[in-house]
Amino acid sequence: MDPLFNKLIPQFKPATHIIHPTGKTFITGLACNYDEHSYDPAFFATTGLDELQYRQLLDIINTTLITYWPCTMCQIIGYCLCPCTLGLSFVVPGMAIAEARTKVGEDIDRINKEVLQGKGLFMVLQVYCSTSWLEIVKMKRTKKGREDVEMEPLARNF
Repeated sequence: MDPLFNKLIPQFKPATHIIHPTGKTFITGLACNYDEHSYDPAFFATTGLDELQYRQLLDIINTTLITYWPCTMCQIIGYCLCPCTLGLSFVVPGMAIAEARTKVGEDIDRINKEVLQGKGLFMVLQVYCSTSWLEIVKMKRTKKGREDVEMEPLARNF
């Protein structure tokens, strides 16, 4: 079912680099890892984010997902017993996935503050209809006062 739902991932958004999932996607839409090899030199040329940094950032996210992802046996039991338990068998793997999503959100917040904000970028996890993807969005500078400089996205989400 993953290839079917992955067709819902946008192919292009202005001022946005889209990182596709490469691993199994749970029924909630969170994927177990994202493509570390999707670096686009043309997109990142003006930002100062090189390919090594890009891979390190995605490695942090993928490592967190692998750490908190439910084991294969837990997932198999969840799927096999789903009809008999009317979906209650997904409670345990669902709790692990919820924790993984929370931890990835914390990692993304930390990455945004420590690395990407200074380069005029920010990362967002998008989850939609049993699939998910990461977006790195270019920001533009706006002046609110004499010395206040704030970053805002060049492109808005749909």
